[in-house]
Amino acid sequence: MAHAPVRALVRGPIVVHVPAEVTFDLAKFNKVIANLGERLGCGPCISGSDCYIHIIKDWLVDPATLKVTPRSGEVELG
Repeated sequence: MAHAPVRALVRGPIVVHVPAEVTFDLAKFNKVIANLGERLGCGPCISGSDCYIHIIKDWLVDPATLKVTPRSGEVELG
């Protein structure tokens, strides 16, 4: 299923939280940029958008399963 471009819906800066293992792998990071550009309606680039790339450094552990997942900085509720 194709996603509709979100450029018209987004005002102001766009923050993208990316795990370090993706950020520091050029091939993977290029795919992230291309996918983001596609979502923003720009094709394979994000040059017309105000994007901030944040490397995920915080991780959460699910106490029930002990699985570790990246925490993207938003407030966890519940």
